[in-house]
Amino acid sequence: MDIAGVAAADGLFAGINETINERLSVADYRTLTAARQLAAKRPLVLDGKEFIQVLFEIVSKNWDAISHGASKRPSTENFRWHKPKLSIAKHNKSLEVTLERAFMRACSNAGNRNWSNQVPVISGIAGSRAFKRFAIDLVCRRGSVDFEFVELKLKSDTPLFAAIEILLYGILWLLSRRDRERLGYSTNPIIAAPSLQLSILAPLEFYADTDLREFFTALDIGVRTLGARHNVWMGFRATAFLSNFSWPGTYSDDELLSAFNDRVVL
Repeated sequence: MDIAGVAAADGLFAGINETINERLSVADYRTLTAARQLAAKRPLVLDGKEFIQVLFEIVSKNWDAISHGASKRPSTENFRWHKPKLSIAKHNKSLEVTLERAFMRACSNAGNRNWSNQVPVISGIAGSRAFKRFAIDLVCRRGSVDFEFVELKLKSDTPLFAAIEILLYGILWLLSRRDRERLGYSTNPIIAAPSLQLSILAPLEFYADTDLREFFTALDIGVRTLGARHNVWMGFRATAFLSNFSWPGTYSDDELLSAFNDRVVL
């Protein structure tokens, strides 16, 4: 889900796209051209702390204006745990969706409850019909109380686009956590988590055309600083499947579980 692109006109993300493009000196961060331009900047001059803080302040201002004006509390399904989605429509040919559902079925068959998928984040935050389709691809429970949000990519979009998507989900989590009493999230385990890892997960070749490791490092520094300001631990990373995994393919449940659990960090 293009969280910033779809919602820009709705107000919650007003100003986000323009700010990202300006700070990164690109025309449209959602394009491959922008990702290549950013990768070519060596060294990359970007203050990750300032970049992330500016994005947070923009979304926070919009959030306050929208969520405080809502007449009802948002959906109780936001940040739900654990309600995996296993079925897939026959007409859905998305590689990300088919892999995600195959993996979740493997988890279900194995009795593995450490992963969930399609987790809503802001359904109803601006009214009963607002933002129903925005959901995190995968959420992983790390240990007993910590969580990870995973943006799954195969051949769609770019690493730059994916990074911004998962960052915005992290900002929405932080705002939901800050306002959890007012929003009715006081008993939600994901909201209550003391730490949150934000991750991209994709094949190695997804990153090959745009080496953004300097950018990812700046984002991690900025996310960690933002988390510390709100008394939680947060981090960002890009991860990849091992080179012997490709999708579509034929894999046993154990092999699918290994593919997601044995990721490499770039």
